[in-house]
Amino acid sequence: DFNVSGSTTVDEIKKKSAELINLLQAIRNDEVSSTMAWHRLGGAPQFSGDRPGVAFEAITVAHPKGRKRWNSGGKRGHYSHAIVLDRGHEKVRVHATQKPEPLMAELIGDFTEPGDLILDAYAGSGTTGVVAKRAGRRAILIEQDERNCESIATRLEKVEPVLTEHIEVEM
Repeated sequence: DFNVSGSTTVDEIKKKSAELINLLQAIRNDEVSSTMAWHRLGGAPQFSGDRPGVAFEAITVAHPKGRKRWNSGGKRGHYSHAIVLDRGHEKVRVHATQKPEPLMAELIGDFTEPGDLILDAYAGSGTTGVVAKRAGRRAILIEQDERNCESIATRLEKVEPVLTEHIEVEM
């Protein structure tokens, strides 16, 4: 099962979705099952004032052919979680577009089981990998920026895997 998120305009969403589809087909011959939305609570306004601020990001999920996994019954594919902010000196935010752990925990819980493989083709800060490791999932993280890769490795070293029915995330 795969999860990739992040884009701000319709054109970027289309471009990243096309890139993802090509990547998925090349790697595992998967098929896209749905595109959903993350409502970014607390997101910044458009400071220039010439257009609306970004209120959501697209999330694309794909599965191996012939098998779909959805652990949430009739729930909609709409996720509302606060963005990751640095308040004080906690150094929680390590990347400009870092995804919140509760968002990734909900997605991983909705679409995977322990032992499943998750691909994040735009790893950024590595949040998908951190939550996947805690939840007993395997993950492949792809990131082109070497500094981000080093930050991801540091974050992952600090995570202990936990196998539970529900994914626990510190908030």
